[in-house]
Amino acid sequence: MLPDMLRPFSITSNATSENPAQEGTDITFTVTRQGDGSQNELPAATIYYSTTASTAGSSDYTAYSAEPLSFSQGETSKTITVAITDDGVDETNESLPKFKTVSDDATAVHTGKIGGVKVRLLSNQEVNDDDLKIAYPLNDTLKTLPLLGEEVQIHTISGKKFYSRLLVDGTPNIQNTGNDKYKEQFGEGENVQGAGGGYSSNQSTGISQPQGGPSSNKGQYGDYFSADEKIHKLKLYEGDTILESRFGQSIRFSGYNNDDNTFSPTIIIRNRESDPSREAQGEFQSQKIGGTTEEDVNRDGSIIAMGSRDKQIDFVPGTVDDKGTSDFEQLPDTFKDYPSELSGDQILINSGRLIFSSKTAEMIFYSKGNYGFISDSNMSIDNAGGIDITTGDNINITTTDNDFSILAGQGRINIGDDSEEQLVRGNALVDLLDELLTELASETHPTPAGPSGPPVNAPKYNAIKSKLRDILSPNNYTN
Repeated sequence: MLPDMLRPFSITSNATSENPAQEGTDITFTVTRQGDGSQNELPAATIYYSTTASTAGSSDYTAYSAEPLSFSQGETSKTITVAITDDGVDETNESLPKFKTVSDDATAVHTGKIGGVKVRLLSNQEVNDDDLKIAYPLNDTLKTLPLLGEEVQIHTISGKKFYSRLLVDGTPNIQNTGNDKYKEQFGEGENVQGAGGGYSSNQSTGISQPQGGPSSNKGQYGDYFSADEKIHKLKLYEGDTILESRFGQSIRFSGYNNDDNTFSPTIIIRNRESDPSREAQGEFQSQKIGGTTEEDVNRDGSIIAMGSRDKQIDFVPGTVDDKGTSDFEQLPDTFKDYPSELSGDQILINSGRLIFSSKTAEMIFYSKGNYGFISDSNMSIDNAGGIDITTGDNINITTTDNDFSILAGQGRINIGDDSEEQLVRGNALVDLLDELLTELASETHPTPAGPSGPPVNAPKYNAIKSKLRDILSPNNYTN
């Protein structure tokens, strides 16, 4: 049985060049799928259809874009009705709109055209919107979708048009074109109809479409895009390779990005440029539009920095409130041999939140050096299995004027290898000894002359009783 997306479909209509439909009437298209009509042969399925203009423009009929057409199980044909517009204009016979179908879910409609845009050539500004050509990304594995009005470079290969984004000055967020033809047609300072189009169509079909012509898009870059002129280009070092977006994300491959410009391979991945106007951050002052910046491991939104050799990462831990220079004085005294500077082969990850999750197997950490956790808040370990700690040195647990509790529920707390001896309860022991000493201090014995008096050392017993509570620890408690 053929999958539905591979099953042949045929489309016929009740209107032909010999028997054209009149304006103001409907044309019925019949979509037929191959099969004998059995339920096993033809399962329930949905296809999506769109119209493309021919000699009849999109204003001459009701257009469709990625409309669903559902077949029931065993159903072989469905109909589509297209209304013909009566515009009152005497015209010659025009070709019917062309239908395209895609048998897939709605998110995959016209996947071959994702990234396509309608372009208006600088050399021909008078072309109607319906006649604009579609250009596709020059590199299909690395797409940069142009905005409405941006200039792109057009490449014609085997009769098909492709585009690539131009290298521009200023902010990488938007392209500020100075083309006089644009200014003449669309006005000084207005955004123009160029490579881009409205983005609602792009989401469903992959093709950016003009929305109401160039004039309706003045001052807009799309349906939701908002220009941010404070996003800066990255400074370059000799030989650098940089992947840089409009939005302050970047990947840098560098070899000489260090104070001495010595060979030190480095990779820096950044998401969201820090706000350079935050003068409260000290030396990091606001920059002019069009200026350059560098990645900041302490202030950028999220960053992964991989350094080597002489590349020093000026990292300030998140536990340092002022984000200023730190010599790591907040580290515990027991954390030995912490480097005075972060250089050499290393990976640093810094963000507002870090989440590590292993869905099916282990999470394993190895370290040849110290292993430290430093936090300004609580640390919790919650697991269904046990906790095993093996060390070749001391275990030191220190709290600052706070309680330290070990809770075992109904189980045992064992101290030592062969923990068969039970610990005593201090208060119960003191009470028992107090009772024993009281009896000893008042002890009498029968004699021929009657009961003896209290022992002559009774005061010593009482003195011992007064010291009993000294044997209790002021800090250590058990149940």
